[in-house]
Amino acid sequence: MIRYLSAALFVSVLGITSYQSRAQDAPTTEPAPYWANQQIPGPRAETPFPQGSFDLWAGAAGLTTFQPQTESLGFLTLGGGYFVLDRLSVNFEIGLAPGTLDDSCADPIRAFEGQFLARWHFLRSGRVSLFAEGGVGGLHAEHFGHTGSDDDLMLTGGFGAAFRVSRNIHLTLGARYTRLTGGDLFSDQGRHHADAINYGIGLMIVK
Repeated sequence: MIRYLSAALFVSVLGITSYQSRAQDAPTTEPAPYWANQQIPGPRAETPFPQGSFDLWAGAAGLTTFQPQTESLGFLTLGGGYFVLDRLSVNFEIGLAPGTLDDSCADPIRAFEGQFLARWHFLRSGRVSLFAEGGVGGLHAEHFGHTGSDDDLMLTGGFGAAFRVSRNIHLTLGARYTRLTGGDLFSDQGRHHADAINYGIGLMIVK
């Protein structure tokens, strides 16, 4: 009986030793690095404003002069553009300022404006991107700005921010310094320039 127990114990020890030896000789597998399990993102994941995409936005804006005196106009705006490079777009914007509804003799459109703009999203962090923009345009408004003309050339430049609400939709806020030249860019003769701030909020779709 003791001989059988000794033999069984010897076989068990031999089997355990053999298993440990094979385990030590087997090659070890290192865990895959983090980046190996990640899918390579497409252009939309790298930047929400890729080259070749279009943007379209609608919103509300205000134009307030602060020299020579303070006056304000409110606009409903619509715009669109094309990204010629990643984060850099060229755009066109139009705005209509409603007139006084309770005056039957008043023009239903008090003023309108149009601008060509370049916009560069220069900084992005998470869902928020900051942009700089500037351009040139025109404003038609009677008795506004005291520039001596109903038609003004507009030179604009400013900054804003876009908050990414979903994959293609952004909420935008911005403000631009605006120079109203009285319809004449180079001459002050018979005209007065006016300084203003153009500010607005909008919803932008990028496709």
